[in-house]
Amino acid sequence: MPDSPILLSIIIPNYNYEKYIGATIDSALALDWPRKEVVVVDDGSTDRSLDVIKSLRRSDQICFGRKTAGQRSAVMPGFR
Repeated sequence: MPDSPILLSIIIPNYNYEKYIGATIDSALALDWPRKEVVVVDDGSTDRSLDVIKSLRRSDQICFGRKTAGQRSAVMPGFR
């Protein structure tokens, strides 16, 4: 067994969820797990979602935007 716990990767797809994305990210970051990362993939939102995401950016969170292509296709880059 390795010395450090397994890395937990939380992937959050987002499209125009400005009202909810902040609470979603906060909830993921509050999980009681020693090694975690939060990957937020914005699927071309037209609201202020990216502003909210960037304002909450922390060292254990990765955020990137992309053109709108649907929720399933937004999750796949998060796994990579």
